[in-house]
Amino acid sequence: LNDRDLIARVLGATHERNSFYAAPDKVEALADYSKLTRQILELVKNDEELVAIVRLWRSDPGLKPSEIALALKLTMPGMQAAQKRLRRRLRDWKESNDKRNRQG
Repeated sequence: LNDRDLIARVLGATHERNSFYAAPDKVEALADYSKLTRQILELVKNDEELVAIVRLWRSDPGLKPSEIALALKLTMPGMQAAQKRLRRRLRDWKESNDKRNRQG
C-alpha cells in the first residue's frame, strides 16, 4: 500500500469494517449506551439475576431472551419473571427521572 491508500483505508469508508476505528457518531452512541447500561446496572445491583442478565445483554445487545436464559441456565418462565422485574424497575426509574426533570 502506498501512503494515500493507507490513509484512505484508515480514515475513509472502510472504517465500518475495521472495529479498531469508529466514526465519531458511533463513538458518541457507544458512550451513551455505556452510560445507560452502567445506570441500569446500578439500578439492579441488589438483584443478582438481573445483574447477570444486564451484563450479558450489555456485552451483546442482540441477544434474544431465550439466548440469555440458556446462557444463564434460567427457565423461560424465570427469564420472563426477571424481564418483568427489570421493566418495573426501569419504568419506576424513568417516572422518577421525569418527575425530577419537571420539577426543575
